[in-house]
Amino acid sequence: MMLLWNVIVPGAIAALGVATVLASSSFWLFALLGHFRRHVAVLALILAPLALLATWPLALNIPMCGAALAICAFNIVTTRRAMPVSPASERDGIVLRVIFANVLRSNEEFGSLINWVKAEQADILMASEVSDRWVAALRALEPQLPHGHGVRPGEVAILSRLPITRSQHDSSLSFARLASAEIATPAGPVELVVVHPPVPTRGARGAAGNAGVIAAVGSLAGKACGGVIITGDFNSTPWSPAFSAMVAQAGLVFDRGARMPTWPTWLPTWLGLPLDHILVGRGCTIAGLRRGPRIGSDHRPILADIRYLSAP
Repeated sequence: MMLLWNVIVPGAIAALGVATVLASSSFWLFALLGHFRRHVAVLALILAPLALLATWPLALNIPMCGAALAICAFNIVTTRRAMPVSPASERDGIVLRVIFANVLRSNEEFGSLINWVKAEQADILMASEVSDRWVAALRALEPQLPHGHGVRPGEVAILSRLPITRSQHDSSLSFARLASAEIATPAGPVELVVVHPPVPTRGARGAAGNAGVIAAVGSLAGKACGGVIITGDFNSTPWSPAFSAMVAQAGLVFDRGARMPTWPTWLPTWLGLPLDHILVGRGCTIAGLRRGPRIGSDHRPILADIRYLSAP
């Protein structure tokens, strides 16, 4: 039994080390491992003390324990560096309450989301996987969010309490997976972007499509003349290469709450992945972010209070 233990523990540590290295690969299949860096870190942390319990010579126990701790530390640092945090919010400026939800096309629990949006008195709702039935159901929010209804050339939608001065759906990105709208606020214009890239697990083409849509978001955010609020089900963790490049390119920031997993709802939270995000830039800061209730989708919605002074 102890001999088996002496094989399993080092084998598991070696496997985690290989996964950590391959996660930085440009090959789409290996790159998928990068989304599980936090899971690798936790497993490595568990294996570190187990390595000390093995019956190897002490000269081997300590290096194996150190290797596990190094794997854990590398993955934690990598994920944290990829998520720059919004600075402390000032008291001045305006505050916008923003909700994002992947509503799931087949989900017909319309009231769950609508009642929550009303109760939270949201100023902006952005959504993905919006079907025709969802377009009709969301008209119940017109008294609260009168702008943006009825526009659905694709699967993403933006509803706003404030006037929309310009809107655009990018039909070149596979069934309008990206939409933007500029709203007029007392502090100046704010660019809203909602996105839902393809799933990167569907081969090299899906991975390239996911990276392409995310890159388009960064380009769009970088050209905004006012504040920027970006939301979406990115089908990607923030520490993937494409996501990290977008954040750096557009100078975007997260809230600490963005590390909370949002998918899938049918697994324990600690096993999930943070795929749904709200990010800001150009004069916007996040005063707080939290997950919403279950709405019948396989994703949890998220809510952020965003303070906007003015664009730099």
